[in-house]
Amino acid sequence: MVFSGRTGRKPLTILVVCAILVALAIAGCGGGSSTAASGQGSQTATSTASAGSTSATGADATASFIAQADAICRGVNAELTAGSAKRAESSLSNIARVATRNAAIERKGLAKLEALTVPGAISLSWQGVLAKRTALSKQLAELAADARRKDNSAIQALGVTKKRVHAELRKAAKKGGFKDCAKVGSS
Repeated sequence: MVFSGRTGRKPLTILVVCAILVALAIAGCGGGSSTAASGQGSQTATSTASAGSTSATGADATASFIAQADAICRGVNAELTAGSAKRAESSLSNIARVATRNAAIERKGLAKLEALTVPGAISLSWQGVLAKRTALSKQLAELAADARRKDNSAIQALGVTKKRVHAELRKAAKKGGFKDCAKVGSS
């Protein structure tokens, strides 16, 4: 096959893109960073303390809600990372398969998260968490579609967007006192 006189350039570009995609896939299509987890315990204590100034019942409801939500997110994150050894293959067809699988896992988790009754004290930050996790789920579906179309430029652009959404997720989750809901996948 001849690519406008540059036979070696196209395969090298595809190899580089695939390497980037493998990194995204191994991270559960991106996740929280270790820095997102640091200081999380103090944030939870602060959120609970501020809710406690209103009433002990409000603090208990907030703590209980955070525990329930984080348990769901922990389960989703574990499912996302369960097949990480299988994600090492960087073919576009494998990336499409893994992204489709991960999008389904995220949607299932989102349904459970949306069914929870959020206490008013953290409802705004919780809405932010749900919005960002919903966006990431949609981006996984886009990644799968882009990989099936072999649209490397769209895949690269999506990688940049996903990093921004992950940062916004960590910020919203930290504000509400969440730990596991700030992460996606193995990190």
